[in-house]
Amino acid sequence: MEIECRFQELGSLAPYLTATNERKKLGRYEGGSVPPAPEDRKWAIAAYIVLDTPISHYLDNGLSEEEIVNGCVKFLNRKPKRARKLPYGNLACRHFIIQDDRISVSLMTSERNNKHFWGRGDVKNAQVPSRRGRPRKKK
Repeated sequence: MEIECRFQELGSLAPYLTATNERKKLGRYEGGSVPPAPEDRKWAIAAYIVLDTPISHYLDNGLSEEEIVNGCVKFLNRKPKRARKLPYGNLACRHFIIQDDRISVSLMTSERNNKHFWGRGDVKNAQVPSRRGRPRKKK
């Protein structure tokens, strides 16, 4: 079941500092990657999800909090008409907190650098060492 929702726009330093004419994006990359396997890397994103209808409406109809969040992620993973790829990468939920009128969520995405989010995913924890330079002797 898909639940219509959208990301809340954030400034570069939100919620701490705000400016009137500041550019807005939909979330920010958290530090580092989540390496399940070297070939299938994921990067963490922190964002707020806002639903079109109140969250209490879905809770009163018998849906659990986890079903609501999974429905929102499923809706955000839809590919728009005439688009070649997913706008935010392939999203999956890590953990979430339901607040009054929005959901604070940590998502995993398959894209390291997406124009919709502040920052970029790090590759500090690279699994494969670099092969540049002179070969080292083994002891």
